[in-house]
Amino acid sequence: MTFSGLKPGLYLVLGESAEKDGTVYDPMPFLVSLPGLDETDDWVYDVTSKVKYDKHAIPSKEMTERKVIKIWKDEGQENSRPKEISVQLLCDGKVYDTVSLSADNDWRYTWEELDADCRWQIVEKDVPEGYTVSASFEGSTFVLTNTCKTPEPAVPSETSPGNTPDKPSRLPYTGMLWTPVIFLALGGMLLFLIGWFRHSRWNRKS
Repeated sequence: MTFSGLKPGLYLVLGESAEKDGTVYDPMPFLVSLPGLDETDDWVYDVTSKVKYDKHAIPSKEMTERKVIKIWKDEGQENSRPKEISVQLLCDGKVYDTVSLSADNDWRYTWEELDADCRWQIVEKDVPEGYTVSASFEGSTFVLTNTCKTPEPAVPSETSPGNTPDKPSRLPYTGMLWTPVIFLALGGMLLFLIGWFRHSRWNRKS
């Protein structure tokens, strides 16, 4: 680097780092006097300086990988599955990549050479209708499980032609039928009347 038109004085020279072949070169600051002395101790204004560098290798990023596997829990309802689903890989909450999972790739995918310092997450973009989705993380693998919703049982209508529900027999609180209770009540009344009649005759005689 060349500078011109400088006034006499003492200058502090700072440089910028440079990278080459996997190595970082950091220039070390130095002072330059203008004018300067040459090899014969004469003052000169054309000064040349050699820069010293501090060298160190570029640190390699720690890399990782992430896998995703789709599991279906829909025994007997396999025909309800979509042909493919879309899965998004998130890096620190932002979409990094979107892939499609299907029977062609065995419902799985692997991302390689990912930044290990990133917080990786997985999202199923559109959950198929009639399914619920749950996610778990095992080692470096995301497991997405789609479970088919169980259909609700049909409720029979209250009144339908030819299917009139039988009315239950009306029971007293004791659990017995009403007929014995009626006879017991009549018998009690008859005994009461006989007793009252005898009592009245006894009073008339006395």
